[in-house]
Amino acid sequence: MDKNYWPDPVALKLPELGIRTVENTYDAAAYLMEEWPVDHGEAYDRALRMCLLSIRGKKQPATARRAFIDAANEAHIHIKLAA
Repeated sequence: MDKNYWPDPVALKLPELGIRTVENTYDAAAYLMEEWPVDHGEAYDRALRMCLLSIRGKKQPATARRAFIDAANEAHIHIKLAA
């Protein structure tokens, strides 16, 4: 299995799109760049940076996941973490 997969996916609930489950750093980075409802903010910037660094092997996937969750909180996106 790719090291960038997260053992615990993050489910996002968006009014227009419904539930979106993010399972790895690649999908998180793509979602941040292409579909995220806001493209600014300290947590957003950090999440995108941590995802890209994780993809390059310079940060752990868990660091990118935590930053992604922080960005969701910053954007007021409801999240559900896997049990």
